[in-house]
Amino acid sequence: MFTVLELLRKNPAGAIPVILRRLKQKDLEWRKARQDLNKGWKDVLEKNYHKKRSCHVNLCRSAFPPSLSLPASLFPLTPMASGHF
Repeated sequence: MFTVLELLRKNPAGAIPVILRRLKQKDLEWRKARQDLNKGWKDVLEKNYHKKRSCHVNLCRSAFPPSLSLPASLFPLTPMASGHF
């Protein structure tokens, strides 16, 4: 059985049309498979979007302690603003 490279070396004029036809077939197969998989992944991503967002919010809340909240961070500045150091 000849490999593709051997066929290209021995008979390039006859091998190129066959290889090109097969590559076009494979391209169509892969595009169809990718399109089908993308449809499935789109559904999965849409279902998990809200779960991801709620998890992200919880992670952010746990990463910043209440001492870093806006009112807590402004509280030490009020004595400086009134002129008391």
